[in-house]
Amino acid sequence: MNKLWVFGDSFSEPFSKIMDTTGFGYRSKYNKWKGYISKSYGDIISEKLNLLHFNKAGGGNDNYTIFDSIIHSLEKINKDDVIIIGWSNTIRFRVVGVENSFKTIRPHSLSFITKLNKYTKNIDLSDKALQEISLNRDSVAYIN
Repeated sequence: MNKLWVFGDSFSEPFSKIMDTTGFGYRSKYNKWKGYISKSYGDIISEKLNLLHFNKAGGGNDNYTIFDSIIHSLEKINKDDVIIIGWSNTIRFRVVGVENSFKTIRPHSLSFITKLNKYTKNIDLSDKALQEISLNRDSVAYIN
């Protein structure tokens, strides 16, 4: 049986994977309102096309992490499989943390940038460096 491969950020994640336990997140509120755990677009497409659904999306992923997940899945993807890639915002980026692993930086707004080091642990970069990188990545030239 052919497969549907979905890569991306939270917009591509199955609702069952990302339910928050606090009940305050929009997914929890939506599912509570619906009365059941909703299907993601990957769930619906895989059912309609009769494909096995392999979802590699992760909430908050940056495009580099999304690309890495594609690369790590290449050996398992077959010729007639279907691939959907949900790219993220270009302002998201990743840096190497003090434990030598990647940390995704997700600046929500310019005022949030000053709080990044407080929310993202184990990064050996100053607030000013994170601000400068974030502002640079939000430029028209970078996005184009």
